[in-house]
Amino acid sequence: SCESGKVKKDDFAAVVRAHKAAVDATKSPQREFASVALQQLEHDKLLFKRPECSHLEDCPICLLPMDLDNEKNGMLACCSKLLCDGCMMAKKISEEERSDTDGKCPFCRQPCPKNEVEMKKNIKKRVDANDPFAIREKGLRCYEKGDHVTALELWTKAANLGDIDAHFRLGKAYSLGEGVEKDVNKQTYYYEIAAIGGHPSARFNLGAHDFNSGNIDRGVKHIMISASHGHDLSIQTIKQIYPLGYVTKEEFAAALRAHKAAVDATKSIQREASAEAQRNKTWPYVFHPDKGSHISHPRNF
Repeated sequence: SCESGKVKKDDFAAVVRAHKAAVDATKSPQREFASVALQQLEHDKLLFKRPECSHLEDCPICLLPMDLDNEKNGMLACCSKLLCDGCMMAKKISEEERSDTDGKCPFCRQPCPKNEVEMKKNIKKRVDANDPFAIREKGLRCYEKGDHVTALELWTKAANLGDIDAHFRLGKAYSLGEGVEKDVNKQTYYYEIAAIGGHPSARFNLGAHDFNSGNIDRGVKHIMISASHGHDLSIQTIKQIYPLGYVTKEEFAAALRAHKAAVDATKSIQREASAEAQRNKTWPYVFHPDKGSHISHPRNF
């Protein structure tokens, strides 16, 4: 209206000043503090809500929770799905009993890569298709080669596509200063997103940071939640701080029960057989040219 000439310039300026004065009159340090406190309360309510499962979720074949040990799970190069070794072992046993190797993925039913060249080609296809899991894994391989800058770029892309583990890796990169300068705020930001998404290691790192910074209660809360997902380092930490009085007897007992329940939920006959075969080195857990394995295990960071 001022630009059209319906309201005089002086009148417009007076209205703007009056509006600002009225808004400023409602402000006070106490109200500002209350607003910030309320936002923090809502944030903590979301942050400390225990996720129903870990970020790995369930194996899409047997529907049992995935083991937190990445060496017991494998990525299928054809579809980038994460399967437990138990289901891969069951497929192998079934094929041997039927003397019929169909050479197809147990999930997507597409032909499995027969060699390393085909496996890399399939993974590239998944990366080109903006598969966050494949992008994150490519970033991990860059990281292992020492190319931290490219790894950060790929993890950032995967994180923007919703990959929880990519957020964890970004948080750890900012924590260690690898590929970027150390930044506690960004470290915490990425760890919190990962923790809300069910990443036990990210939550444990948050807890350790809070605990060492003097925020004992927050630190213990984080570590209790990560322990309830079967995170071994968390339950070991709780055992260490319990005699020091940081955890009550009831909390300690609850943590032990929750950790055991989470670990037991990941067990199956097939997974136990797979673990035994791995110990005896009778199962192709990584690519083996003459056996045609198409499993690519995610590496631990």
